[in-house]
Amino acid sequence: MANREGTDLSFNVGYKAGQTRGQDVGGWLPSQQSADASWLWSRDLAVARTRELMQNEPWAQGGVDRKLDMLVGAGWRPIIRPDAQALGITEEQAQTLGSQIESNYRLWGEDPLCRCDAEDTLTASWLLYLQVMEAEVTGDGVSVLRMRERPGWGFRTCVQVLDSDRLSNPNGVADDDHIRGGVEKDRYNAPIAYHFRNAHPGDVLGSTSKSMTWERVERNEPYGRPKVTHLFEKRRPGQSRGVSRLVAGLARFKGASRLTDNELANSTINSLFAGTIVSSFDPAVAQDHLMSSATAGYQDLRQKFYETADPRLAGARIQHLFPGDELKFLTTPRETVAFESFTTVFLRSIASSLGITYEQIAMDWSKVNYSSARAALIEVWRGIQRQRSMVAMMVATPWLLAVTEDGIDQGKIELPNGATWEDLYERPAAYLRGRWLGPARGWVDPVKEPAGAILQVEAGFNNWEDVAAEQGIDFDLNLAGLKRQKGMWHDAGLTPPALAAMMAMRGTSEDDKPNP
Repeated sequence: MANREGTDLSFNVGYKAGQTRGQDVGGWLPSQQSADASWLWSRDLAVARTRELMQNEPWAQGGVDRKLDMLVGAGWRPIIRPDAQALGITEEQAQTLGSQIESNYRLWGEDPLCRCDAEDTLTASWLLYLQVMEAEVTGDGVSVLRMRERPGWGFRTCVQVLDSDRLSNPNGVADDDHIRGGVEKDRYNAPIAYHFRNAHPGDVLGSTSKSMTWERVERNEPYGRPKVTHLFEKRRPGQSRGVSRLVAGLARFKGASRLTDNELANSTINSLFAGTIVSSFDPAVAQDHLMSSATAGYQDLRQKFYETADPRLAGARIQHLFPGDELKFLTTPRETVAFESFTTVFLRSIASSLGITYEQIAMDWSKVNYSSARAALIEVWRGIQRQRSMVAMMVATPWLLAVTEDGIDQGKIELPNGATWEDLYERPAAYLRGRWLGPARGWVDPVKEPAGAILQVEAGFNNWEDVAAEQGIDFDLNLAGLKRQKGMWHDAGLTPPALAAMMAMRGTSEDDKPNP
């Protein structure tokens, strides 16, 4: 930046980030690009690297697995509480309607024949896990809701999770305002259709011709039924495709991998060579008379000696050296403290980019106490809750919407006040209001934390349903189970143990006293 006289004013800007000179920011001149321009041109190479990382790097595999265990776990279940006021029905009718929607989804998603999967391989829980994993590794998780008639199966909806590499512009056309990265958009930048290759571009097992043809799938039916779900974390306005969280730590992952491989190779070499035999033969003489008969004869004698010398005493070998030779052991230890420190720094930055803790990615809990573990769990759980809401909005709820339509068509779900399935798409938020139950948050201390949850409920800061949901428990099903079990205790002539009685029997030890 310069004034009319040509004087450089870069040092006079208000923020240091806007300067163009100096040791801190000098030479740092990134280009100003849109969300798609900064990513789409380099996506294929970056995604190929993240996939290779997942195939060969245990830390990458472990970090993603820990993340998905918290995010998806063994599956999700819908807890539906329809909006009675918006639908013009009573609370009892809303509860009945919600139970029907939940039951209908369970029949579809937990089918042991896996007919909810277009490929007849996975249940709905594992389909969701697969799509979220694809989004975590590549940045995009895509699935197509197919309509398929099956004999003896009342549902038509089935899900096909596709490899995100198949989402691309047909015939390799350049990105423009109409289509970007295989996502077709309208003039408001809203996605209206997706273009998928009929086979993976890198599939060489007889699918080469199919990989050069594309299928166009509309995002929704004209009346609203979802046909494509695209899971990605939208971090900038106008963004069309997602960026994996692994990308930010990709260079560090590779650096940690190379550091580990080099350290392992060096340690292996050191372990193979315990010592060396040093000859007293003068190197200068050897250089001048290397080919002389005397030198050759001397070397022949040394070779024959070591080939035949094998003195042993009571099973132990005593090394007998040629006259003038000396055995020197390699006793210099290899420094490993720096390696451990570097590895820790690498893994902490990688864990931060994934949204998990260092302990989870390294599986090292040696330096954790209750306070640090509890604080880490709270911070990680906030991020997990945010991503869960995104998965529910972009994937799980659209699946539920389509399956609910099937249930209405079959008569498994009775709509109130003579409403038809069209009303479902006019007011989906009223019908499908509720939450998705995922894996439990877990407790660091299974005694103190449940007691704290009870105090929160008693003080009015929480309710039993929310407490149960944090631990992945369906409150209604759990309450029904407790009622049934209480009857079994009564029929057996026994009294079920109560919390107060158990605490009284257990007593208060020194370990249970509150930490000041």
